[in-house]
Amino acid sequence: AGASLPITLYWQVLAPPDRDYTVFAHLVDGGGEMIGQGDAPPLGNDYPTSFWDAGETLADAHTIVVAAEASPGVARILVGLYDPVMGQRLPLLDDAGQVIGDHIEVATVRVVDN
Repeated sequence: AGASLPITLYWQVLAPPDRDYTVFAHLVDGGGEMIGQGDAPPLGNDYPTSFWDAGETLADAHTIVVAAEASPGVARILVGLYDPVMGQRLPLLDDAGQVIGDHIEVATVRVVDN
């Protein structure tokens, strides 16, 4: 609790994005409450998503700041992309192209008292 949690995301570009998106990296507790956040443009805004090319794999470092008042326990890291102008999240699609959500759970962590 109260610490910074560095994470590295790896993006595999299947098709060039049509605009610039922002990454959300949220830490949520067992009840689904957000207890940490690290939203930012990918790659420190040095290589916006509208420049990405199909076939690229990009390493993208982010930091989630965990709330000082976060209770101890297991928490999940949820990640996705959103349009910073409209605030709308990109849909997460399955292999058949069906929408299955708007984020992916990338890891779990244990929050401990600071």
